[in-house]
Amino acid sequence: PDQDSMNKYFTGSNQMLGEKWTDMTKIIFLACYYATVFPEGYFYAAIALSLQYTVNRFGLYRSWHSLPHLGNDVTKLSRSFFFPMIMIAFAVKAFHFLSSFPFDNLCS
Repeated sequence: PDQDSMNKYFTGSNQMLGEKWTDMTKIIFLACYYATVFPEGYFYAAIALSLQYTVNRFGLYRSWHSLPHLGNDVTKLSRSFFFPMIMIAFAVKAFHFLSSFPFDNLCS
């Protein structure tokens, strides 16, 4: 084998940062969306995000290919659009759940 074919074994795997960011946003959305019904979901989300951070940190330092510089456009979009939408969905879901609480007429 020549040197080019041997170098391919040491380049690392390609990763998509957008996919990693989407997974994180999805976990936060699900934790907030079901928070009124299942408040322990925040703990599960914290564990999932911590595990995802640890695995991605290991992959970034040890086994991934060097990533291109993308800038902070994805972060700005997520911070200005997705996270406010998550909070609006959380507020609507909480308002709907609490307004139709089934044990509201216990004293009457």
